[in-house]
Amino acid sequence: MFQDSSSKKLVDFRPDIQGIRGLAVLLVVLFHAKFGFTGGYIGVDIFFVISGYVITSLLDREMGSGRPHVLKQFYVRRIFRLLPIATSVVIVVCIFAILAFSPNEKMLDVAKLAKATAFFSANIALLAPSNYFSAINPLQHMWSLAVEEQFYLVFPAFYLGLNRLLKNRSARVSELKTVLTAILVVSFVAAVYLSRGRGVHLVQSVASTTPQTFAFYMAPTRAWEFLAGSLLALSVSKQTSGHKYFYVFQVLVGSLMILFASLSLDSQSTIPGIPSLIPVAGVVLIIIAGSRSMFARQIYSWKPLCLLGNISYSWYLWHWPFI
Repeated sequence: MFQDSSSKKLVDFRPDIQGIRGLAVLLVVLFHAKFGFTGGYIGVDIFFVISGYVITSLLDREMGSGRPHVLKQFYVRRIFRLLPIATSVVIVVCIFAILAFSPNEKMLDVAKLAKATAFFSANIALLAPSNYFSAINPLQHMWSLAVEEQFYLVFPAFYLGLNRLLKNRSARVSELKTVLTAILVVSFVAAVYLSRGRGVHLVQSVASTTPQTFAFYMAPTRAWEFLAGSLLALSVSKQTSGHKYFYVFQVLVGSLMILFASLSLDSQSTIPGIPSLIPVAGVVLIIIAGSRSMFARQIYSWKPLCLLGNISYSWYLWHWPFI
């Protein structure tokens, strides 16, 4: 979710992406550690945007290179990058759960979530708790990894298939943007509607949970964040079209938006609804500026942030069990 080997070439080209990852995982850890960042969970929203951006850029690069079996190679890389660490975390947590909780219901809760994690469905297993912020399970943070894995399972095949359908058309990119924008709008509208507590009967016909919980955990209401990154990958230009200080200003505005969201949002915010637009727009501004100005890019190429970005996946997986 936070770092994968298949994005290495892209990350080498855009070191600021690692810096943004570093900031995002830091916000999540500070939130979980209760260090005052009541909205630090928006780090996950930032990760979803970055994932959409990186995966779309990677797929475009692979298709452009003419390499065969693009989809197969994509999945193989993710299996070898993501699963070993995630599996080790689950095993260690289960061992400690047996020692610490056995024999009681808490151990069974951990076991159920461990099983769901193995099948990329931790987010679905967590629909039962009424609120993410009140649930306590050493594997509950795996929900975001499950959402990411579900995106990986669906989006690449959909994107490559759509490209093949449009490959002989001069307006391919424009049509791609139109389709992805339409899906983004539907996902965002659903996220806003459900995160405000509406659609109770609709949600309960699918799962025994609240609309807010469904919106928070489920991939369809998070898809718009991934697609924001995807559309960004299809839209950004590497040609400078303005003064370099304008892009630095743009990075600062985007950073302030993320900081504002991490300090002002809390467990009562209607996430992933309209409040999520603040961090999502913030990271979009930062990536656009970094694509057009080396000077702007260097702000998030700061070595400590990039170091955090390099270890972000492992840090994210291990930090919550320790807390």
